[in-house]
Amino acid sequence: MTPLDSTSNGEQMHLMVQFFNTGDLSALPSVVATDYVDHQGVGQGPLLGPDGFAGVVRLSRDRHPELSVDIDELHVAGDVVVAKLNWSEPKPRGTEQHTYRRTIEVVRFAEGLAVEHWGERLD
Repeated sequence: MTPLDSTSNGEQMHLMVQFFNTGDLSALPSVVATDYVDHQGVGQGPLLGPDGFAGVVRLSRDRHPELSVDIDELHVAGDVVVAKLNWSEPKPRGTEQHTYRRTIEVVRFAEGLAVEHWGERLD
């Protein structure tokens, strides 16, 4: 089930997910604000700005070159978007197992740009 919203914040969330699918960050300045804070980080505290977000995308793509991220559910409430995501990779480097995980991502937008992110693994 994917209740999609046609608002720009919902569309921006789709673009954020696409960054993970493709690794192409060329549209990053039109999606992530310079004062963006990723409260989840990757183990060493919050990540800041477009460079912090780009670092997470690059790390994900480096570790999982065939990564695929799909939106399972998307809910928009004003400036906040909540998405349940499915992350998968057919056969990560050197393994024969399919990897899979589910997360919930909460992004707050201001003036059409992502300014804050919180996330949690669901499985």
